[in-house]
Amino acid sequence: MQKSIDKNHKQQDSTRRLLSLLIISLIVMLAIVSIFWYQAKQQARDERQQVLDLINYMNVDLRDKLEPIGKLDIIEGVQRRINQYFDNIDINPNNPEALQQKAIALAQYTITLNQQGKSKQKQVEQGLLQANHLFQQTVQQQPDKLQWQRDLSVSYEKLGDFYQQTGDIAKVAQYYQESLNIIKKLVSKDPDNMKWQRGLSVSYNKLGVLALQTGDKAKAAQYYQHSLDIVKKLISKAPNNVEWQRDLTISYDNLASLSLQTGDKAKATQYYQHSLDIVKKLLSKNPDNAQWQQDLAVSYDNLADLSLQAGNKVKATQYYQDSLNIRKELVRKDSNNVQWQQNLSVSYENLANIYLQTGNKDRVAQYYQDSLNIRKELVKKYPENVEWQRNLSISYEALADFSLQAGNKVKAAQYYQDSLNIRKELVSKDSSNNEWQRDLSISYENLAAISLQTGDKAKATQYYQNTLNIRKELVRKDPSNNEWQQDLSISYENLADISLQTGDKVKAAQYYQNALEIMKKLVSKDPNNMEWQRDLSISYDNLADLLLKTGDKTKAAQYYQNALEITKKLISKDPDNEEGQRDLSVSYSKMGDLAIKNKEPQTAIKWYMQALEIVEKLAKTNPQTIQYSLDIAEYSYKLSRLISEKQKAYYQKAEKILKNYQQTGKLSKADKSYFQDMKKELGIE
Repeated sequence: MQKSIDKNHKQQDSTRRLLSLLIISLIVMLAIVSIFWYQAKQQARDERQQVLDLINYMNVDLRDKLEPIGKLDIIEGVQRRINQYFDNIDINPNNPEALQQKAIALAQYTITLNQQGKSKQKQVEQGLLQANHLFQQTVQQQPDKLQWQRDLSVSYEKLGDFYQQTGDIAKVAQYYQESLNIIKKLVSKDPDNMKWQRGLSVSYNKLGVLALQTGDKAKAAQYYQHSLDIVKKLISKAPNNVEWQRDLTISYDNLASLSLQTGDKAKATQYYQHSLDIVKKLLSKNPDNAQWQQDLAVSYDNLADLSLQAGNKVKATQYYQDSLNIRKELVRKDSNNVQWQQNLSVSYENLANIYLQTGNKDRVAQYYQDSLNIRKELVKKYPENVEWQRNLSISYEALADFSLQAGNKVKAAQYYQDSLNIRKELVSKDSSNNEWQRDLSISYENLAAISLQTGDKAKATQYYQNTLNIRKELVRKDPSNNEWQQDLSISYENLADISLQTGDKVKAAQYYQNALEIMKKLVSKDPNNMEWQRDLSISYDNLADLLLKTGDKTKAAQYYQNALEITKKLISKDPDNEEGQRDLSVSYSKMGDLAIKNKEPQTAIKWYMQALEIVEKLAKTNPQTIQYSLDIAEYSYKLSRLISEKQKAYYQKAEKILKNYQQTGKLSKADKSYFQDMKKELGIE
């Protein structure tokens, strides 16, 4: 019995030892498995982090290297694969690092597609909004990561840039302000962080552009100055930082634009020249930098525009040619860069515009056609790119204007119709796009003008009414938009003109008065805006012309005097402005017409002589400008009616000019009619 019990105890001890051994073995095995599992997990984490680091390098560092040389196609390919990677993996919503990388990848890819014009606007908008949402998530999860705060501010900035393209000014203001609020907080936490200081300067610049768009020049000046001060301070710390040097050129360009709007062309020239000098210096260090090459082309364009305003067509032509040469070379190096193709089309258009003024019809036709061909090809490749559709409509419009000047009304009407069709299609896609609505109003206006020339007053009236309806609606949406207010005044003037032609002087007077009231309000907002001052003078002239026809010589004299005073004031600010000089000659001529009505021939002679003297000087400086010669003919004709002893001499001067243009086909229908009236009245064969 005892042996049996001992045996059982031994069996139990043996079992217990076996169980203990098994448990220990299991624990050891679990420990080993845990170690391997931990190591595998850690390895997976390390590998995931390595992937994220590699993605970050390709998404940021590689882009920074490829973008300056214009390799957007390579950037796009890399970013597309990065986005495919994120789409094919499940990201833990509580893993902010992964979310952050996905947000950066999505934002960068969307921006690249937008730069290349390879995506629909809706897709760009959705991509930027989705990326912004991801950035907000990561900041909420880890609010102490300041760099992520910065990434969020950049995301808001990019949304603002996008809505600038679509013309949604309210959203532009909202997102730019969101961006500014974040970057200001970051700078307050770390004033020595130069990258954030730069970000703050960029935000100020963008808000300055917006303020200028909305007509707030004082606020624009303040923002631009803040930006300039920051950039100058950064450069003082690191003079060789090329990125900050380029930022300085942007500040100078913006201040030049502001100076132009305030009428200070001397200061604008100075700022543009500063910008040009910096870009040239940057390129001397790195001639292959495509972004700086493009910047140089933009600088030449800016100086060309300024030279054109100053009446220096020779210098303007040279600058535009310099810009064209750069862009042709960029496209030659990389014909797949669609943005460079688009920029090249702009250069062709600029040169066509200036040759149109100088009378070189062959070059005008060639350059407009070159621009059109590029834009048609871009639209063919990317039909969903609405911005390029819009640019194509502009090309058709330019060719229509040229065809009209060349006397080919049929071709002009076709081009205007092509432009209208594109714009109607764009508006049908997005009727809330104010820029497209405005473009559509211009198309109707153009077709109205050509209908008027072909004698179809009913159709012209309908088109002008369509234009007016659109512009009234735009102004209703945003009464503070000065450009739309100015457009509305033009619509009233057009309808006034056609009302006069149809004999409705009452309606014409009302429309002219509406236009005048708008321009008076605009000028009261900004007395230094020379364009508005000029438009106001034209409004006074129009009403004065009508009053003179209806017999109200007293009021007509008052309005003519108002127009003359404005024109003289503008000339005093810019004596070399050809347009202003010609306006002054027109004012003198109108004062002469008034003197004739008042039976004051000697006074009329004095005014007409002053008008003639101005245009003869203009024609001597710019013999290729047809309008100046026609003005000489008109004023000579008027003087021939008043100075009997010189009647034939003045008439022959007018006749020679008009016959010359008649023979070369450069005389409009109205001028031909005027010429016939002159011959008939003077009885000279």
